[in-house]
Amino acid sequence: MGLHRLLTSITESLVVRKCSRHQWQRLVVYAACAVISRQSLMASSPAGEVVGWGSIVLPHFEPATVFTRIAAGWGHDLALKSDGTVVAWGDNLSGQATPPAGLSNVVAVAAGLYHSLALKSDSTVVGWGANVWGETTVPAGLSNVVAIAVGNGHSLALRSDGTVVAWGDNAGGQINVPVGLSNVTAIAAGSGHNLALRSDGTMVAWSGGQIVPVGLSNVTAIAAGYGHNLALKSDNTVVAWGDNTSGQTTVPSGLSNIIAVAAGGNDSLALRSDGSVVAWGENSDGQTNVPVGLSNVVAIAVGSSYGSHNLALRSDGKVVRWGDNRFLPKAGPVELSNVVAVAAGMSHSLALKSDGSVIGWGDNTFGQTTVPVGLSNVVAVAAGDSHNLALKSDATVVAWGGNAYGQANVPFGLNSVVAIAAGYGHSLALKSDGSVVAWGWNMYGETNVPAGLSNVTAIAARQDYNLALKSDGTVTGWGYSQTPVPAGLSNVVAISVGYHHSLALKRDGTVVGWGANGYGQTTVPAGLSNVVAIAAGGTDFAGTADSVGHSLALKSDGTVIGWGANNVGQATTPAALSDVVAIAAGGGQSLAVTLRSRTARIELSNHSPVIRFRTFSGHKYSVEYSPDLGPGSWVALPGGDVQGNWPEVLVTDTNAAADADTRFYRIKQLP
Repeated sequence: MGLHRLLTSITESLVVRKCSRHQWQRLVVYAACAVISRQSLMASSPAGEVVGWGSIVLPHFEPATVFTRIAAGWGHDLALKSDGTVVAWGDNLSGQATPPAGLSNVVAVAAGLYHSLALKSDSTVVGWGANVWGETTVPAGLSNVVAIAVGNGHSLALRSDGTVVAWGDNAGGQINVPVGLSNVTAIAAGSGHNLALRSDGTMVAWSGGQIVPVGLSNVTAIAAGYGHNLALKSDNTVVAWGDNTSGQTTVPSGLSNIIAVAAGGNDSLALRSDGSVVAWGENSDGQTNVPVGLSNVVAIAVGSSYGSHNLALRSDGKVVRWGDNRFLPKAGPVELSNVVAVAAGMSHSLALKSDGSVIGWGDNTFGQTTVPVGLSNVVAVAAGDSHNLALKSDATVVAWGGNAYGQANVPFGLNSVVAIAAGYGHSLALKSDGSVVAWGWNMYGETNVPAGLSNVTAIAARQDYNLALKSDGTVTGWGYSQTPVPAGLSNVVAISVGYHHSLALKRDGTVVGWGANGYGQTTVPAGLSNVVAIAAGGTDFAGTADSVGHSLALKSDGTVIGWGANNVGQATTPAALSDVVAIAAGGGQSLAVTLRSRTARIELSNHSPVIRFRTFSGHKYSVEYSPDLGPGSWVALPGGDVQGNWPEVLVTDTNAAADADTRFYRIKQLP
C-alpha cells in the first residue's frame, strides 16, 4: 500500500504532514498526517479553538501571534499585536475587554479597574469600558499624545509638549493636574493618585496623600500601584514608598541592574537587564511566584488596583501570566486549541481538549476551576453554579468544586454513565440503560427523579430544575419551575436549561422556549431555522425570580444567534464569528468552539483512503490530490466536490490503490 498524506487548507497555502508506512498499516492514520487525533467517545467530535464573550473574555489569536506591548488591569489584560491591533481578555463586566470594532494603528495600551485606553499612531486616544465618571470620554480635541495611563476611574495623557491632561473620577482630586506642571516625560496612575516624571529626573505626585520622598532625583522610570509607588534611578536601582502593608515597598536587598518597574495592587515587579523578573509584596494568589525559568523578558505589567496577577512579555512576542486566575486558565493567555467541548457555569467555564484533559477558568472561590490533578480520559464536562462534573471514557464520573449540598459526592458505584448535567447544587447522570441518577440539593425536588422515567437520551440541569429528553422526542421536567414543559411538545432532539427558562431544539431545526421571559430569553427570533445546537444561560444578577437569562442557537452554517439578557454582552455574538461547532452559555458568559481549518483525518476502507472532514451549510468544498506537490499537479478527486450540510462528510479515493507510493490530499473551501 502506498504512502498517503493529508493537507488541509482554506486557501492555497499548504502544509505537508508526513506519515510513516508503519502508521498507514495501522489502518487509521491520526495525528501525524491528520489535523487532529481523537480516541474513544471523542472520535467524532471536531476539535477547535475557544471564543468567549460576555462577562469573561478569552484571548482569541493565532499561536504565531507576536505582541509588542502589554497592560494589566484588575481582572482584564490588553496586548498590542505587531500589526497595531489590540487583543483583550479576562473580566468583561463593563466591556473593558471588548476593544471597539475597527480599532487599529495602536502604539500603546493601558488597563485600569474597569476601563481601557489605546494610543493610536496619529497621537489620539480611544477609550472603552466603564464610564461612570467619564473615564472613557476622551476630552474633545485631545491630540499630540505620546503616553497614556489609567487609574481606578480616571485617565491620564501626556502630550508632546510635556503637559498632562486628566479626566474621569475626581473624588480625591486625581484629575486636578498641578498648575504649571511641564517638561513631563513619563506618567503613572495609581488607584486614586498620579505621578509625573520631569525631564530633570525629578518627580511630582498629586492626590491620594502621596508625597515624593525628599531629595529623590535621577529618576528614569516610574510606576504607581494601589497605594504605593516605584521609581527607577539612572544607576538602575529602585526606590519604593507608600503603603507597605504587604511589603510591596520593601525592595529586595541588593536589587540592581533594573531596567523597568511595575506596581500593582499590593505587589511590585522589576525587570533586570538580563531579561529576568523579580517580584515582591503580597503573594495571596501566587503573584510574586515568578514562573521558574522565565527569561528573555522585555516588558512587565501588574494588575491594577486590587489586582493580583502579573504579565511578562518575552522577546519572542509571547505573553506569560501568573497569579490570580479568576478570569483565565492557570496557563495564562494562551489560545485554547484542540478543544472538543465547552461548559459554562454561573461565573466559571470549562474546556475539554481532544487529549481528554480539562482546563478551567473564571471564578475559583470554591475550587471549581482547579481541575483535579491527574484527571484524564475525559469525554464530557458539565459546569454547575460552583461545581463541575467530568465523564470519563470508562463511563465513570468525577466531581469537584463546591460541595455544600453534596453535589460533588458522586454516588458510590455509579457506572455505565453516558451523559452528565450540573445545576445550582445538584447533579445528574444518564446511564446507558436510559435511566437517570440524581444527587445533591433537593429543596425543590431536584433529585427526585420522576417514577418510571425511562428511555432517556439526554439530560439538562440549571439552578434548581431539570429536563430529560426521551427517545420518543418528548420532554419531562422536574424540580422548581414556574412554567411546565409546553403541552404537546414533541420531535425534540436537544434540550437546555437556563436560569428559570428552557429551550428545546426540534427535529426540523426550529427552537421552542418557555419559562421566565423578562429579558426575552424565551422569545425565539422570528424565522430562526436550521439550528443544530442550543444553549440557555443566566444567573440571579437581578435578585428576582425572573432574573437575567440569555439564549444561544448554533446554525448549520456555523454561525451563532443570541437573544435575551445582554447586560454584559453575553447575547451579542462577536463580529465575524463563524465555523462554530459547539456552544455553551453560563451566568453572563458565552462560549463557542470554532474550527480555524477543516478538521480532517484519513481512514482506510477496503484498501482505499477515505478523507473525513467537517462541512458547514452554505459552503462548497473540494478534495484534491497530487502525486508530487508539483506545480499544476493538483487534480480534483472524482466525487470530491462536496456541498456543505453541517455534519462530517467522507470522500473516498477509489484510485489510490493503483497509484505510486506517495499521494497527497488537500481540502479547499470554494468561493
